[in-house]
Amino acid sequence: MIFILGYTEYIWRPLYKNLFLKKCPNDSLWLRLVQYFLLETIDDILLYTIEHGNAYILDLFLSDRILHLPLLETYLADTLLFRKQLSIDTVRTILIYLTMSTGRMEKCFENVFIRFLELWSQESFIRFSSNAQHFYICQCICICLSFNKQMKFNNDKDKIIMCVLNGIRIHIESTFDYIRQRGQFIGELIIERINLFSKSNQLQFNTYDKNHPEIQILTERIYSTNDRELSDDELEKVVRKKGSLI
Repeated sequence: MIFILGYTEYIWRPLYKNLFLKKCPNDSLWLRLVQYFLLETIDDILLYTIEHGNAYILDLFLSDRILHLPLLETYLADTLLFRKQLSIDTVRTILIYLTMSTGRMEKCFENVFIRFLELWSQESFIRFSSNAQHFYICQCICICLSFNKQMKFNNDKDKIIMCVLNGIRIHIESTFDYIRQRGQFIGELIIERINLFSKSNQLQFNTYDKNHPEIQILTERIYSTNDRELSDDELEKVVRKKGSLI
């Protein structure tokens, strides 16, 4: 573990900042080299890259490799999104990357959203998750719904409807106010954003405080789709083949 941390900090970090970000956009040989580093052993250096880069950098380095490398998909989805409680900025970076091609959107992003929704609607999760864990999943769902115009769900609407209705019911039955409040808000939001029902049959609760700080945070997650910019100690500008990253 100490070796991995040292490798990431003292070897990968300077290579990433001072070499790969400069060379990879315009040199396929350097791009293949960075892909070797990231994909040969999918581990902490990939997480470091995600946390200190943004979705455009992931798109540059990884492109559609996730569609052909099950280990990469497992790492990004299972290990990072579902087993770690990442910062919301890091979650947004991963999710934006998953929307940046049609293949990733259909194969990866929509599957991740449905998994978030299935977890949100599970009685065991609602009953036994901590306040922070539950709020984290609610925020992840809101970030996913910010890309609702790109979602199709041609074959999954029935599954989504069952998850939403079941999830709302279990949330409302909770004895905790914060669980009931989040359940009503997320339920309303999903039905509205994915057009599960006609406009005349939209679900609307009037029993929770829409100005509550948590509801304001969740609302912000929906409308804030900007990815993080590179930090000041990194390159000020990274030029891609199709324009600027920043």
